[in-house]
Amino acid sequence: MLINYFQFTGYACDDLSLPGNPSTTIDWHEGLDDSFQGPDNPNTVFEIDENAYVTFSKIIHGTKVLVAVHKDFVGKSEIKGFKIPTPEEFSERIFKTFNHHWHVFGGYPYDRYTVKIKPFSESSGFSLSKIGVAFGKTTDENTPNFPPHGYVEALEGFVQHEMFHSWLGKLIQYEPNESGNLFQLETWVVEGGASYYGDRSASLIIRKSIYRKLMRQKLNSYKKALNTSLDLSVQALVEKIGPGPPANDNTQTLLYARSTIVNYLLDEELTKLGFDLDILMKRLYEDFGLTNKKWTQNDIVQILNNETNKDFSKFLNKYLLTNSKFPIKRNFKFLKHAAQCSTID
Repeated sequence: MLINYFQFTGYACDDLSLPGNPSTTIDWHEGLDDSFQGPDNPNTVFEIDENAYVTFSKIIHGTKVLVAVHKDFVGKSEIKGFKIPTPEEFSERIFKTFNHHWHVFGGYPYDRYTVKIKPFSESSGFSLSKIGVAFGKTTDENTPNFPPHGYVEALEGFVQHEMFHSWLGKLIQYEPNESGNLFQLETWVVEGGASYYGDRSASLIIRKSIYRKLMRQKLNSYKKALNTSLDLSVQALVEKIGPGPPANDNTQTLLYARSTIVNYLLDEELTKLGFDLDILMKRLYEDFGLTNKKWTQNDIVQILNNETNKDFSKFLNKYLLTNSKFPIKRNFKFLKHAAQCSTID
């Protein structure tokens, strides 16, 4: 009997026929609920017209991962001056990204996951849910130098980031507070985690240099804010943004940058203890993603404390509630995780 190994040098080189968690998957239509985000109709956006799209699929741990690329992009190497992958290249990246994220969380509950590349003629932006992501055009004639579509190569790590949100942000949701703010303290896990893991997976799957390039960009954003009015803690940045980011303000960019770096520093601390950040993601998936319960910052502290037998409250308070300086000068290490079968170093 041949074993279906997923061969690539990156993350979790394993037998894709192994059952998922839960072992009996849920019909994907049940994932179309109030967690849906985006401009499209949630009841139709993940339906695929095979006359208009080229499709690829692979069964990964019991889930049919479906990739659909509109035929407008077939046979082209670029759009509006920006390089794009072939549909075949893109689909392989999606399969590997799904497998990467599956191992970070230790499972995925639905029987289908879809990534769809919409044409320019359809709505702008992207639609995100528990059961997939649909990417569309990102800009118009007023911003010609910005990548025009989510399919372009220049948006490094973007697809991996948004796919991570199908787990963390959609399937696994925090308890909203009553502030009415766009973000809250727990954003450091949701956006910082998706950014950190998005950069990691893009480096393992697409190109090794992506991780350090994108992490260095975040570090530079943080450094530029030092000793300015934006030299604030994560909590203070959340409060400054309020119901929405001010026009022409870098507060949200800085919030994401600081949150990503906190994820890295936490991963570094866990690695020193013989763990890695995956332990937090797996517990969030088990305790909240599979139970429909919502979590808070106190749950994060409790999970870390229970898993490591160490008190992480002081560490998290230092980097989330104060503007303590990050102990990073220039470079980020690519920290090896237990489920990872190779590294970029």
